[in-house]
Amino acid sequence: MRYSFFYSIMISILFLNNFYSQKLTENKIDEFTKQSIQKTSWETLFSTTKGTSYFRISKIDNILFVQLKFRLNEGFETKSFSIEKNQELMFKTKEGEIITLKNLKSTVTCVGCGAISFNASQALGIEVSYQMSEEQFNILKNSFLEKIRIYTDIDYKEFEIKKKNALLFTNSLKLIH
Repeated sequence: MRYSFFYSIMISILFLNNFYSQKLTENKIDEFTKQSIQKTSWETLFSTTKGTSYFRISKIDNILFVQLKFRLNEGFETKSFSIEKNQELMFKTKEGEIITLKNLKSTVTCVGCGAISFNASQALGIEVSYQMSEEQFNILKNSFLEKIRIYTDIDYKEFEIKKKNALLFTNSLKLIH
């Protein structure tokens, strides 16, 4: 009886640990281009009544990226907006560091682009990529996020990062070699 209870608890812990942890979803060498490709799973960066964002970290050869899927809410509706090439994404760490990344290409919201599952797949959203240097990568990997500021064609939006999401972000960076 005692052993079955112990095994039930252990299986539950292992399942939850696996369910809530980020993973490398891609870790390969492209057979045509010979590029090394690493991508983490999509994870929540923030989720509020004003907006929702998911992130993943990618590395193609030695080029590092933060990719975001992002929705802005206005009441019960999502807003249409764009993020232009070179518009900034700013991270503020608990240590007071400000890391500024630039968007790689102009992008406009589209239906389902801010979703990672069926949830919100009919809402307007955007998917954008920001390149980061090795130095920025190392600072973020060894820091703890506090806030994010995203510049759009409308204005900039700031969001607080919850501790559990900041930890997911840091751990995702650590998955990339």
